[in-house]
Amino acid sequence: MSSSDPASRFSHRVDAYLRYRPGYPPELIHWLETLPGLAPPATIADIGAGTGLLSAPLLAVGYDVLAVEPNPEMARAAREWLNQDKHFCLNEGRAEATGLPDACCAAVVAGQAFHWFEPTESRREFRRILRPGGHIVLIWNERRTDSPFLTDYEAFLQAYSTDYARIDHRQVDHRILEPFFAPSSYERLTFTNEQELDQEGLWGRYQSCSYALPEGHPRFAEAHAALDALYATHRHGGLVRIDYETIVYHGQV
Repeated sequence: MSSSDPASRFSHRVDAYLRYRPGYPPELIHWLETLPGLAPPATIADIGAGTGLLSAPLLAVGYDVLAVEPNPEMARAAREWLNQDKHFCLNEGRAEATGLPDACCAAVVAGQAFHWFEPTESRREFRRILRPGGHIVLIWNERRTDSPFLTDYEAFLQAYSTDYARIDHRQVDHRILEPFFAPSSYERLTFTNEQELDQEGLWGRYQSCSYALPEGHPRFAEAHAALDALYATHRHGGLVRIDYETIVYHGQV
């Protein structure tokens, strides 16, 4: 599932990632608070934390967050944003070798990140850092494709991306999840989420993706023109809307 060096893929996309990636719905955070042993101020390890888009709402409701992020530029952005919170600590480790102590957290969460992990090694590492009865929560904002704009945007991504199909997180299915959570079972939950974006925001959302054509690519200008045309066709009140299902896989160990 992972690329040859997934940690480096976002090095030049940090600003776009921080500004234009969707956050997570409040209902998801409230649900976490209801899990056994996970009421704030429990300690949560946010693995593949990126710029802190999941750490931030966890901190806001009172969790202690141990963030782990392998990309130095992403980690720097997370620290600049969140280091003023004494309940936030970031370690530049990987899912397979977090650098965190044994039995240090009540839950491991991974937002928009698990498809980059090596499942067998990260499974072993998560069980090492979790306390008995701890929770594993894997989260993705999955873009819907059931509106004219979203159908056209999906076609745009397939046309103007480097390796979109290869790294699609939707390849994570029961064949990976069942052995990952074994011998326990897991549950699947969904929450609704959305973004409204102006023309600049839509381009920024695209550029936040590791598979987006980079500046200097022979088709970069063509991609920009195509996305501007897509925006012009589908905008309402100067905005387009991306609807998501926030998909959650949860189990205990």
